[in-house]
Amino acid sequence: VTTLAATVQLRGNVSDSFPTVPGAIKVDRVDLQAIGMSTSPFVMKGEFDVDLVNSKPRNLNGNFYATRIQVADGSNIYVLDSIQVKAKAENGVQRIDFASPFGWANITGDYDYTTMLADAITLVKKHVRSPDSAAAAARTQRKQQADFFASLKWPKSLEELAPDLHMPRPFVMEGRLNTDSSLLVINGKLPFVRYGEFRIDSMALELKSDVDSLHG
Repeated sequence: VTTLAATVQLRGNVSDSFPTVPGAIKVDRVDLQAIGMSTSPFVMKGEFDVDLVNSKPRNLNGNFYATRIQVADGSNIYVLDSIQVKAKAENGVQRIDFASPFGWANITGDYDYTTMLADAITLVKKHVRSPDSAAAAARTQRKQQADFFASLKWPKSLEELAPDLHMPRPFVMEGRLNTDSSLLVINGKLPFVRYGEFRIDSMALELKSDVDSLHG
């Protein structure tokens, strides 16, 4: 049985730390169980188009499209709509948009996409560390300024893959990060979700971290 079968057509500069890669990849078959990424039978296929003009931090420009995606779990085949990631940097503003059957998300601002998550975690951790380590973390903090929004859901095309999961409305989240003022704000709301006998009628997420305090 073939574990991986793919056709790759890529060109550009892939030797640099931040490569430029336009091209296409057609995956005829990848067995995720065989390569250790799944504990049960799970096969995926699809077509992926990449147009990566610039991958440098704060200047990410390019598009990624995944189409004709099919996944199979040994008994059923599930078809997904396209997945798109678009990135554009212009006049000092970086924007990344994500759209898929699982929902959408975007993030806009002046940030380094390679380190932003780590820096956001550092803002939170400094409130539970010793004063000396918190001060050291503050001194090494990089400039990250961003507003982000997301609306996430479980797609109908995958309902049979997780029949116990019922999520009629999306999980909505918004937030802001500004390391100059040690600010991280995240607000989220999930109106209803049920997984088997486990049920949540409404759930709210609130997190605010600033110079002096952490609230959640």
